[in-house]
Amino acid sequence: MVLQQCQEGNKGVTPYSCRNGILLLKNRVVILRNSSLISLVLQEYHDSSKGEHFGVAKTVERICTNFYWPDMQKHIREYVLNCSIYQKAKSKTKLPIGLLQPLSVPSQIWEAIYMDGITALPLS
Repeated sequence: MVLQQCQEGNKGVTPYSCRNGILLLKNRVVILRNSSLISLVLQEYHDSSKGEHFGVAKTVERICTNFYWPDMQKHIREYVLNCSIYQKAKSKTKLPIGLLQPLSVPSQIWEAIYMDGITALPLS
């Protein structure tokens, strides 16, 4: 319906435009929600040698520059998180949590000073 209105020249105040029979939203190609093109785009931008199995944020950023479809971030997130190669290759961003280590008891006064650094406390 939007494509037909754009082709007829009834632009109005919509952010959509039409070029060579292709519906664009802010210069990004619009893909229908249930289109098979979505899986092709996801494969090209994530699985191919050009995609390099990047994470969710990088894949979203790359796809959003050229395409748009409803719920695209949700689709991209599901696709990337279900990618077996990405799961094997992604790096851990946090150190493994270990057991607490007891501090040694000093034998005399001021032999050792221990201090905990607490950061990122809420304002109130």
